Amino acid sequence: MADFVFKISPNIILGSYAATRIGQFVQEWGTKFMVLMDPILHESGVAAKIKQSLTDRKVDFFVFDEIPNAPDTSVIENALKLAKEVDADVIMATDPDADRVGIAVKENDEYVLLTGNQVGILLTDYIAKTRKELGTLPENPIMVKSIVTSYDGSKC
Repeated sequence: MADFVFKISPNIILGSYAATRIGQFVQEWGTKFMVLMDPILHESGVAAKIKQSLTDRKVDFFVFDEIPNAPDTSVIENALKLAKEVDADVIMATDPDADRVGIAVKENDEYVLLTGNQVGILLTDYIAKTRKELGTLPENPIMVKSIVTSYDGSKC
């Protein structure tokens, strides 16, 4: 299997009014966005805030919200088809309570699904680099992993 090289500095936006401010942050990540929304976001009014923020910043996006309660491979296939049609750079989705995430990135005009270990590597790399830049990384940092984590972080 060929190496998969994914270079990105992910940003995680948390806090009050994050949905209404999303438009100001996303443009540094790409030019076309596919926004996956669980139906609960429509019911709670959060979807409208996200869409308005993106529209206000003139972000090129479309919404994919055909997400059933149970996992279904046809939903993934539809999402990938739509992402290809609009040439999206990244696809991200969560389940309703956000305890699971799916991420696909474009590589050579195809979308590659990231494994949990790959996402863990990206997050570890982001945290380590950010803390180093801020001067808050300990001199001898330690990464702790569980026994079910196949990657040990030794090459971050």
